[in-house]
Amino acid sequence: MTNLTTETLLATNNKFSDWYSHGETLAKAERQNSWDIADWLVAGDEAFGQYHTYGEASLLFRMNSTTLRNYAWVARAFPPEQRNFEVTFAHHRAVLCVKDKAKRAELLRKADEERLSVAQLKNYLPVKPRTKEDAEKQAQRIAEKVGGLIAKHYSDIPSGDVLSEDTKRKVIYSFTKTGEWLLSIAKLLDTGVQE
Repeated sequence: MTNLTTETLLATNNKFSDWYSHGETLAKAERQNSWDIADWLVAGDEAFGQYHTYGEASLLFRMNSTTLRNYAWVARAFPPEQRNFEVTFAHHRAVLCVKDKAKRAELLRKADEERLSVAQLKNYLPVKPRTKEDAEKQAQRIAEKVGGLIAKHYSDIPSGDVLSEDTKRKVIYSFTKTGEWLLSIAKLLDTGVQE
């Protein structure tokens, strides 16, 4: 972590220019620390709002806003006193699916003691078994969304523009059939389903 923490910076001076300057320092660091970046994002978000924070951070760190929001999500979920600095930021992100904070800490200790990679740690995470009905419902929702989006796109084309009404109906029908086909493929490929 850097000597000048983002929290200290904002506690003494709540100026956007100082926050941004600290971000520049983090971005130029030879070895970037994910926790420092994440804490910097959280502080900026709380002080200046998401619009400024993630837009500026995207430019500084050359990361997309989704990645940056994930950084902040992990930092909020693990305040400094709950972090295990013997394992990586990615280890912390991996255990976020566990709601119980004590269990998270236990998993992070295990990763540290056994020198588990993130992939190895994921083998210890609880997985809720899916039923066949759950998989079918999820596949149905996906197929309906895809079919609905495509149908909306083609139904928005004005009459006489590019496609005739008959052609639009045929396209919508073919995409509906494609959605049904995707649904049946999804059912066949879902190996995590229990009978």
